[in-house]
Amino acid sequence: SDSSGDEIFDKDAVNLSHVGDAVHKVLGRHHYHHHHTMWNVTSGSIVGSVDDTPKNVWNTAENPENGNDDWFPEKMKDIITRTERWCDIMSLGPPDGKFLTAFQDSLRILADRSKTETNPIVV
Repeated sequence: SDSSGDEIFDKDAVNLSHVGDAVHKVLGRHHYHHHHTMWNVTSGSIVGSVDDTPKNVWNTAENPENGNDDWFPEKMKDIITRTERWCDIMSLGPPDGKFLTAFQDSLRILADRSKTETNPIVV
């Protein structure tokens, strides 16, 4: 079937781009039962500068040096540990190495802080 049989109403799903609208329709049609638990419509703004990796090689033919991105896991930890209510982490694969360590540290910090918070912290 093309639909789950239930349609969702999402007051936040206004003024979406054509891509956002298409994604929202598919999620609402096929995965409505996970709405607000595994997917949600949010908006926000970028805080600070946008970081990219590898640094300083996009306009060159050079390969980045080993360790070029070693700063990035700690930067992610810094961002994650500032979470007050909800943090969405997206990756093309599971974290490993320095990323795994930084993510584990971040989750421990959030878990400890959530013990004293009124509202849950969702990651």
